[in-house]
Parts: sequence; C-alpha cells; structure tokens
Amino acid sequence: MDVNTPLAGSMAVEAAPVLRFPGVLLTAVAATSSHDSTVAFLGTSQGHLKKAVVETAVKASEYADLVIDEGSPVNADMVFDKHRNHLYVMTEKRVTMVKVQECHMFKTCMDCLGANDPYCGWCSSENKCSLRGACAEVPLLYWLPYKSGLCATITEVHPPQIQSTTKRILNLAIDNLPPVEEQFFCAFSALGKVLVTKARRSANGVTCATPESDSLPTIPPGE
Repeated sequence: MDVNTPLAGSMAVEAAPVLRFPGVLLTAVAATSSHDSTVAFLGTSQGHLKKAVVETAVKASEYADLVIDEGSPVNADMVFDKHRNHLYVMTEKRVTMVKVQECHMFKTCMDCLGANDPYCGWCSSENKCSLRGACAEVPLLYWLPYKSGLCATITEVHPPQIQSTTKRILNLAIDNLPPVEEQFFCAFSALGKVLVTKARRSANGVTCATPESDSLPTIPPGE
C-alpha cells in the first residue's frame, strides 16, 4: 500500500537556479547523465525541446533547441526509452521520439566539440564524431570530449611548397597531437587520387616524405 506522507515545516526551502530562460515558460523536464555531466531535456509552452548540460551546481548551459510542435505546449510526462537513447515528447496532438544525441551529424573535430553536446566527442582514431562507446579505441587519448576543446590542428608545413618532380621531407607542426605510440601517416590528395606515406613523430608534430614523383597524377595542361 502506497502512502503519500505530506511534508510540512516552518522554514522555506530555497535554491538558486543553475540556468535561466528569460521569457520562456518551461512545461516539462527529463534528466539523465552522460559521463560526468547531467543532461536536462526541457519542454516549453511553445512546443520546443531545449537541451542543457549541467556541469556543476553553479555551471550549466543550453546547447540545443529543437522544434517539436510549434505553438503547442510540451506535456509534462516526457519519458526515455529502455536504453535512454531516445526521449518521447508529447504535445496535444503529437508524440515525437527524439534521439538524445546526433553526433554523426558533425563532420569535423571543430564542429563536433563546438556543439557542446556532452554525449559527443571526437574519435581521433576513426576521424569521426561519436559517442565514447562507438570509438574503437577506448582510452581517452583517442576520444576527445567536448570540454577538452583540443582538436589536433596543423599550424605550419615546411617547406610550404615544392616542385612535383622533387621528393622532399615535410615538417608539419601540429597542435594537440595525441601522445600515442601508433604509426602516423601523411595523406596527399590531388585530382581524385590519394597517396599515403609513413610519418615520424617530431618534437612539435610529424615529418613525412612526399610521394614518389612517378606515382603522382598527371596535371592537366593549364592547371
């Protein structure tokens, strides 16, 4: 037998909001966790679903706003599916199944981390934006969470240009290159052809040789 025991007292319970939405009426809330953050899904009176990440008791931010049913309030009874991969959102005349994340939509590291989605990170071993569990290499060195903001970036190539008939060693300065032991490669793309050479780690990036000149595609006249 369930008993609803009322609570009463003489002292009011007060709390400071961790996130404010001026001019917005929230009508529903559902929360879950992702790694070390709390993720809140917030329905509004205008039929939107806001996504927010709560990192600490005093730090939170909105990172997405989805239109579910424009102008129709979101009902309070939002619910996750069994595996918490989707959220069911109901308005007066519509039930919508919303994916909690769409990491695959981001094609570059900067876009992936810049989305501030706590579910998503950059899987450097597979060059994709994904859930941590979808990255083939589990160690954190291979999966960069959104809070790291540390995309590997080529900042300088020396020499900046060479003749196609000359084989040279290139020095690439790279920021935030993961300290891993695996083999690195340099990929050269031109005229629809991709050539790959082995790279060696250097103090500030990698070095690699350019492809053999006889393996390069022929440059059409005038280009």
